[in-house]
Amino acid sequence: MASTEQKEKLLQATIAVALHDELGRVPQAEIHQVCFLSRVMYKAILGLHDKRKAQKKNGQLAIFSRQEKQHVYAHRLCQGLNQ
Repeated sequence: MASTEQKEKLLQATIAVALHDELGRVPQAEIHQVCFLSRVMYKAILGLHDKRKAQKKNGQLAIFSRQEKQHVYAHRLCQGLNQ
């Protein structure tokens, strides 16, 4: 398993290649900014995933069957047509 430092370097290298492809240059300041934002977004998305998973486990999410979803959609569609 790669260490945290190795993962950081790999992320920076991947971003540098992508920026070079897009811009034709490798700006160091933008590499660090993009790395920071990618880590923040990863944590935000992963945090939401874990939160939703925990809510689902605790029965806090309203989970509908496919038939119930179709019924709700049809009902909303009819309401829209009647207005």
